[in-house]
Amino acid sequence: RLLGVAISVVLAVLPVQAQEPAPISTDSPTISRSSHVVGKGVVVLEANYNITSTRDGQPSVQSLPLVLHAGVSDQFELRLETNSLTWQGSQRGLADVALGFRYEFQPNWGIVGLVTLPSGSADFRTAAAVPFVSFNHDQPLSEEDGLLFNLGVSWLPNAQTQGLATVVYSRMVGEDVSWFLETALVGSEVRLDTGVQVWTSADFVVNLAVLHGLSGGGQDWGGTIGFGTRY
Repeated sequence: RLLGVAISVVLAVLPVQAQEPAPISTDSPTISRSSHVVGKGVVVLEANYNITSTRDGQPSVQSLPLVLHAGVSDQFELRLETNSLTWQGSQRGLADVALGFRYEFQPNWGIVGLVTLPSGSADFRTAAAVPFVSFNHDQPLSEEDGLLFNLGVSWLPNAQTQGLATVVYSRMVGEDVSWFLETALVGSEVRLDTGVQVWTSADFVVNLAVLHGLSGGGQDWGGTIGFGTRY
């Protein structure tokens, strides 16, 4: 009996090895949004610099996109998205803010709902609130690679709609480096982008991507660099 008590005491005072958290997962730098929720009580901030050029001869558009995730439960998170400070030629101001949620209704399957509010500066403000919804599916192929699918729609002002369909292939190319290739149909524009993510720790990742529009009009070239951090 004394031996049993002694063993219990030793086990009680021994340090318990904490389970390593999974590396942070961010939506940027892809157009697509993952199906995965950040987790209960977890806050994730994504911050980027973005520049895009168009084929119509207009000045490039530059912005500082931000995404804030707040996990309410292991299946539900609140989201805030904005391009924040935006400038194009002599026009400078703040972009609209979008508020919404992500719900992972079963593993690897999620829905994102957002409403973009006409809250930005006059040069970058939408005429009315713009609802958006997308269904998102992550499909692991192995421990190193996988696919991500998005299918969504935005309800634009003047009773117009804009569809979204994306496919992303991603692969780990090192212990802390992931590469991806994405094709996206945004309205009538076809876009192709590729980039990398580099994890410096489980709670911090650096994102880098380049984008090229394949349609006759709309976006031409673009690039983004930024980071994601978890609290």
